[in-house]
Amino acid sequence: MRTPLRLPDPQSLYSALRTLREGGGCVKESSPEATLLEDAGIRLTPGLGGWVCAQSLAEDALRLAEKGYDVERVAEALDWRGFEELLARYLEASGWVVERNLRFGRREVDVVAAHPISGLGLSIDCKRWGGKWRKTHRIREVAAEQRRRTEEMLKACRGLVSKHPPIRIGKVFVSAVVTLKESVRGYFGGSFIVPIYYLRDFVNNLETYVQLEDTDPEPLIKNPCAR
Repeated sequence: MRTPLRLPDPQSLYSALRTLREGGGCVKESSPEATLLEDAGIRLTPGLGGWVCAQSLAEDALRLAEKGYDVERVAEALDWRGFEELLARYLEASGWVVERNLRFGRREVDVVAAHPISGLGLSIDCKRWGGKWRKTHRIREVAAEQRRRTEEMLKACRGLVSKHPPIRIGKVFVSAVVTLKESVRGYFGGSFIVPIYYLRDFVNNLETYVQLEDTDPEPLIKNPCAR
């Protein structure tokens, strides 16, 4: 990969990322989009029929966000699994112990994380909602369901604690739904709705967010299996 003199123009890069997503993670070799993506640091490897494909788009997307590109626009290039991975990698880079797709019984939580110093835990449902998700009743339903899922996970903690480090570390958990677009944000039905644009602020100031919510149910859910 050649070293560019400067990073690509944001709008041009977002357009190239959209082309990458539409191509299932691949673009034509030697195309303007391929050049832009490589200049931005996206690692592309040869595919079939003259295509080049992204190696680890979620990891590269995190690097782009760290370079100052709009994380919401960058995340649009990811499928739902890539969106989960982006969240997990961001939390790991911020010092959290993270596990994806934690299963218990017939239930599953997309991302579970705990901070070894604060003892705070996060139980996250990832939603690639677009900007049209503004129906408050639907948002409350999703938030309440994620809250129930988190509570059930902690009730089943005795069967999880030995194999899942976040369950051992997190003394109290916060239920959250992280969305792609800023349709709505706030505390609904026992869960925080967090558009990815605000994820950094939410994670860095989680204790403050929790303290500001004097509602029922309270944000903090005790973990009976924390060590």
